[in-house]
Amino acid sequence: ANLLTNAVNYRDHGKKSYILVRAAADNEIWSLEVEDNGIGIKPEHHKRIFEMFYKAHDNSKGTGLGLYIVNEALQRLKGNIEVASEYGRGSTFRFQVPVLVQSTGGIISDRC
Repeated sequence: ANLLTNAVNYRDHGKKSYILVRAAADNEIWSLEVEDNGIGIKPEHHKRIFEMFYKAHDNSKGTGLGLYIVNEALQRLKGNIEVASEYGRGSTFRFQVPVLVQSTGGIISDRC
């Protein structure tokens, strides 16, 4: 929810906006990707956006906790998150979470 909210909140009002969500799963990993063509994030902020209270934009309305909480939750689930962003062009956030496999062969997850 945080990734979608951020994509909406940081859209570029000067162009037609889009948000693309991709999901994939195999026997080991569930992946989710959220791509937008919003305002993007400057390169000097990429490594810090997952820190507590860090805001990459001066016009941020939030507390700087959203991406921190997402990252912390994913770490506890043995997952990860990464960002690819170009300032002025948009951002792509991708996270992955391991899948649990039942002895019957069915795929389940109690991680989400």
